[in-house]
Formats: sequence, C-alpha cells, structure tokens
Amino acid sequence: MKRMLLGVLALIVFASVGAFAKVYKFKAGNIQVDIPSDWEVENTGGKLSAYSPGDVALFFIEEFSEAEDAEDEEEGKQLILDYITDDIGDDYETGEMGFETINDMDIYYVDYSYEDPDYGVAICTTFVIMAGETYSIITVDVLEDGYEDYEEVMDEIVGSIKALK
Repeated sequence: MKRMLLGVLALIVFASVGAFAKVYKFKAGNIQVDIPSDWEVENTGGKLSAYSPGDVALFFIEEFSEAEDAEDEEEGKQLILDYITDDIGDDYETGEMGFETINDMDIYYVDYSYEDPDYGVAICTTFVIMAGETYSIITVDVLEDGYEDYEEVMDEIVGSIKALK
C-alpha cells in the first residue's frame, strides 16, 4: 500500500512538473514564466503570447512603460482599466481590484469579465508587475466554459513568474 501511495504521489509530481516543461524569458519586461509545453507561444520583442489547446485560455505579457507615471495604487488600477478599455472596449464588468506580491514583485491587478459574441463569456485578470526598473502588463483570459479546467493551470503560470537574474 505504501509503495502504491508513493507511486501515485510521484506520478502527480511528475505530471505537474511535466506540464510546465518550457521556461520563456520576456527580456523586455525582465521576467520569465513557465508555460505548458502543449501551448502555442509567440515571443516577440515587445509581447509574449501563449494560447492553450483550443484557445480556451490565453496569457499575454507586454511592455508597459506607462506604469512609471502611476504615483499610487489608485493610479495603477486606473492605468489597468484604461488598458482593458483600449483592448476590449468598455463593455466589461469589473470584480476585485487590489495590490499583491508575486515572488517578491509588487503587482496591481483587476479581475473582470466580458462577453465576446463569437466565444462567449471570458473571465480575466490583468495586472501590472515591476521587475527591476521595468514594468509589464499581464493578462490572463479564460473562457467561462473552460474555467474549471484551466483555473489551476493559470494560477501555476502566474505563480511561476520571476524576475530575470
């Protein structure tokens, strides 16, 4: 019984680590992130985009020098709201907004959802992160129909973000 339990635990650890076999460096933002190996990734100078199989979940990182002008948390959140409006328009519903730390880096974040006429409702978080002296804006976008399947994966992706050394 003990061997079977150890075998199951080893399989769980292997499956979790194996799902994140690729580390991508986004040099423009001075950060790196782990993306599942079965995702399609485009990494240009100013943007890193990752798409799950079937495009159910999306992950984007872009340079965001505009954040340098934010003098406090409220201005940081407003910059994110302006970015979202520029990206998808003003027909979205905001949820929680706040300030957190990921791997010793400060972030401002906004949770929101919107409805796309072709794909349905998307549940999203956009946040600004500072690594060194560089700001990036990151968006996590998951279709509501696939949210349960991708919530943990997206949490792992976001949790893997680290400043480049």
